[in-house]
Amino acid sequence: MSTKPLLFQIGHNKCATSALFFLFLRSGHYALHSGGRFWKRRRRGVLGMRSPQEHIHNNILAGHDPLKGLEPFTAFFDMEYKRGDTIVENYKRFPIFARNHPQAKFLMNTRDKENWLRSRVRHANGLYLRREMKRRDISSRDVISSWADDFDRHLEKVQTFFEAERDRLLIYNIERDNIQSVIDFVEPEFKLDSRHWLQVRKTDAVADKLGWDAPDEMVESSLRHVA
Repeated sequence: MSTKPLLFQIGHNKCATSALFFLFLRSGHYALHSGGRFWKRRRRGVLGMRSPQEHIHNNILAGHDPLKGLEPFTAFFDMEYKRGDTIVENYKRFPIFARNHPQAKFLMNTRDKENWLRSRVRHANGLYLRREMKRRDISSRDVISSWADDFDRHLEKVQTFFEAERDRLLIYNIERDNIQSVIDFVEPEFKLDSRHWLQVRKTDAVADKLGWDAPDEMVESSLRHVA
């Protein structure tokens, strides 16, 4: 069992996962985001596998340490992999990570639920939503409704699990809380430089830059049925 410092971000995507990843990476830590695109493009020898999230998933199924084969990395972000009918949501495996790595800390990043839903719907010009509709053969309204339910359930499960170990968990609202709370939480294991806390890949900014249509009417209609 490893005793090195570890940080797992266990909130949903579209909650500043890229910004958090780059904060750790640019502060000098081996951080891994989603499919590892950064490392595959820049340092191929560090990450040779197709999908680190699928690799973690397979480790768990085989009864191995989830991080077997990923030993260089110490901080993990946006732990989701979806391809075809394959859905891997490793950020929901926090009990397994916690048991295998009792020294690890966990960052539950969150935000206003309606803002989060809008961001997910707009992601990749609606492609993320359309793929989910196709994968599950349900309407956009049903997808958004299921996302809203999952948003609440996941937070509740995280809070319940860490009730007896509150020092291992930080719930961080990206829209309301100061990044200093994250910096203080991960010390002394991780030293972070607040100068690297920057806006990265904000969906609305990308949408405006690329001229994507904002499906606001669809979102608002769906949100009325979610409330």
